[in-house]
Amino acid sequence: MNDKILSHTILGICIESYSAHPDSQLGIDSFMSPLLLSYDILKYFPPTRLFCGNKDPLYDQVFRLASRLQVVQRDVKITIYENLSHGYLNFNTIKGMSEIKQCILDSQDAFQELLN
Repeated sequence: MNDKILSHTILGICIESYSAHPDSQLGIDSFMSPLLLSYDILKYFPPTRLFCGNKDPLYDQVFRLASRLQVVQRDVKITIYENLSHGYLNFNTIKGMSEIKQCILDSQDAFQELLN
């Protein structure tokens, strides 16, 4: 709720932009969230790597998704970055946050792992 990049208001705008009927679809449409996918579908997920800042308003959903993937015995790993908010990769600018470079390296390592 306190994310400076992805506030509750912005999340609402995103949901409204993504769905023609956000109020009626939010809790039932799996295209709105992978958390709504059935286990029958989740069991076909590829190996999954989830990266999130601990200040991201979607932080809890990362753990919920990972938990659901574990139920169907999928390969899932989570990497959490301290004090980073949603969209942290966008902070990799000339005067941006130096710790983002590590996030990028971690992402590269994850892709390399999945490709091998």
